[in-house]
Amino acid sequence: MDLKAELLAELDRLETLARHPDVQYTLPWRQGNVRGPGYDCELIYTHPDESGFIQADPEGVAAHIASHDPSATLRRIAGIRAVVELHETTGDRDHLCGQCRDVLGDCETWPCPTILALHEGFCGGYR
Repeated sequence: MDLKAELLAELDRLETLARHPDVQYTLPWRQGNVRGPGYDCELIYTHPDESGFIQADPEGVAAHIASHDPSATLRRIAGIRAVVELHETTGDRDHLCGQCRDVLGDCETWPCPTILALHEGFCGGYR
C-alpha cells in the first residue's frame, strides 16, 4: 500500500470510530467536575443536558479527552483529507508531487514532505 493510501485508510478508521452509533458526535463535549463530601471527579459531558458523561480521573484527563471529542475529530479529519487531496503526483511523472516545490521552485519528489509528515503523525512513519 502506498503512503497516501495508508494515510487515507487510517483517516477512514478514525472517522468510523468517531461516527460509532453509541457516540454522541453532533455537539462538542465539554469538561466539568462533580464535587461532594469525600469525592472530586472530572467528567466529560457528552450530551447538552448533562445526562451523558464519562468519568475521567485524574485531573487534566477530562480536558484532554474533551478536546478530542468526536465532532472535533471529524472536523480535523476533514481538514487533513483536504490537504491530502491537494497532493498528487504530476501527470506522467509519478515520482514528483504536483503541489510541493523545493527552494528552486521545482516539484518535490514523491512522497512529498507534506505526505511524509502527515503519515508520520497518523501512521507512525514511513515503512
